[in-house]
Amino acid sequence: MAFPQVATYTEEGHAQSTTITMTYPASCASGDLIIAILATDGDNSVSNYDVDDDFTQIVSGNDPSGKDAHLSVAYRVYDGTEGSTFRWTISSSEKAASVVFRITGADTSTNLPEGTLTQGDNANPNPPSHDTTQGTKDYLWIACMGADDDDAATAWPYADNNRGTTSADPGGCAVAACTDELTGDTQDPGTFTIPATEEWVAATIAVFPFPGTIHNISPDNSAHAHQSQESSTSFTWSVSPDNSAHAHQSEEPTAGEAGLFSEYPSSNKDG
Repeated sequence: MAFPQVATYTEEGHAQSTTITMTYPASCASGDLIIAILATDGDNSVSNYDVDDDFTQIVSGNDPSGKDAHLSVAYRVYDGTEGSTFRWTISSSEKAASVVFRITGADTSTNLPEGTLTQGDNANPNPPSHDTTQGTKDYLWIACMGADDDDAATAWPYADNNRGTTSADPGGCAVAACTDELTGDTQDPGTFTIPATEEWVAATIAVFPFPGTIHNISPDNSAHAHQSQESSTSFTWSVSPDNSAHAHQSEEPTAGEAGLFSEYPSSNKDG
């Protein structure tokens, strides 16, 4: 297996509204995993993740007082029918800020993203420990937080993809997110730092890896093996004298795998 990867992202501050419009990251392709992280000010929740495109909630919750900050995280498998933006509606008109990740190499059919959420009131939003349901794998871990006021993060618990912003209107909220690629089944990311004590909500999200192996050993990058996500069969490549590539199964294919592989002459590229 290989780790899922953040390929592109957007980060946006939003004006006060009951409808929050977020932008898809650049270069989205069918099969990409989209994870949207939305922080809002005040006592509210996402009332509709499906205004334009269907998203599925991973975690959602308010700060300890229930009135100053809210964090919602949801995912969608991109299918190519989407526009450049998508909208969520929230239960009351509030200021908002968002980070959206486009992720490649993730499991998008069997083991879908999962997470744990917690709340606090200090200057160190602390995403909680999360124990995955599927044991040790090569996970992409996302730590994220939403905080009251415009106190943007100054330190992140993970070193990769440190993203964050504040709401378009001052005095609203802040959002931050970061990632790490770690093998295991449990993660406790550590803390964010914000400039002042605020009420906050934080979450730890696990993104599962694509369950198969993709091989590409053609010298001119012309041949690729595309494996069914339900398959655990391994494949290798050989290159014949005419530079066409062949996929060889290491075991008999299971139902649904027949026909997934073909030969690609060097003049025919599929990616």
